[in-house]
Amino acid sequence: MKPRWMAACAVVVVFGLLSGCAEGAPEIQADSEGANPPPVVEAVQITRILAAIGTDLTDSAEASSVEAATRLGGAALKIRTAEFAIQEAYPDYKVNELGTEFSDLGAVAQSRDWPRSFVVATEPAEAQARFLYQLTQADPRSDYKLVAFARMLAGAVVPRTYPPENGSAVVAPAAEGLAISPYEALAAYARAKEEPRGEDAELFDTKMIEKDEPDRDPVRQAWTATKAAIGQELDKLDGKLVAESVPDESFAIMALATSDMGAVVFGQVRSTIDIKITLPEGGTFSIGGMYKGLGGASKVTESVHLEYLQTVVLGIGPKVANAGPIQVLAVSTAPVVAEVK
Repeated sequence: MKPRWMAACAVVVVFGLLSGCAEGAPEIQADSEGANPPPVVEAVQITRILAAIGTDLTDSAEASSVEAATRLGGAALKIRTAEFAIQEAYPDYKVNELGTEFSDLGAVAQSRDWPRSFVVATEPAEAQARFLYQLTQADPRSDYKLVAFARMLAGAVVPRTYPPENGSAVVAPAAEGLAISPYEALAAYARAKEEPRGEDAELFDTKMIEKDEPDRDPVRQAWTATKAAIGQELDKLDGKLVAESVPDESFAIMALATSDMGAVVFGQVRSTIDIKITLPEGGTFSIGGMYKGLGGASKVTESVHLEYLQTVVLGIGPKVANAGPIQVLAVSTAPVVAEVK
């Protein structure tokens, strides 16, 4: 791996995910108070951290296991553990191909306290997708770990943050001054996941305008399809399906200020499907072999509880009339729990 975190142009174009050092790009300067507290990590440290993260990701991918991975934590560890468990039992399952080449551009939090975080984008190799990574140090004695990753949507452009050497202010989950607070944006996204054509879905740039328009959020599209497929099978039986998506408050929301007074937000959504059935004599119901790696038998006699964990990265504008919709920048998900009776 050859991390390329800091290039000369990073000071100028910051985290706009633009290519090259565009001539005449606006220089964003933090105000005098913005440098106090300082950025949580310096360029030389970032290079070392990303090298360690890249080695962990490569080793765990080659072994299809996270047992030897010391630089994974939080939602990333939970999702990655589930992905490898599913793949071992169901080889057709495709795990996320996480990149180990990194963009020159990123966002670094300002903080004197812990946890401390910074954000970086991967540079795709060949046909790989591009991901956004959140890296966090839990306390002064801990290493930085990859705690969240999400696959960028086609055409998504991350709003500009302040230069890494200045750092970007940490935005509280309930912060005012934005078009919507980070927590409320995450909650609205969760509701829109269940109702893709509801009022909450209208808040996002992935809203569907035409009746037959395909869903532009790949995770939401897959979630809708999963519920529909299971529901179709349940129609043949005396069965009931209840689905719910809510912010997963066991993981902290991480938000950093952008140069236009908005925020880039990392958050997790917990989605569940609960099924209850009454089988007729001789009847059968199966959820398929994919969930065997999570301990769920494919054949069902009474009930099913499925749980998915999703990371979503959102771009929120400032509280002004022309703030625009909430941007859905990146999403990734995996089933993490399967309980079958």
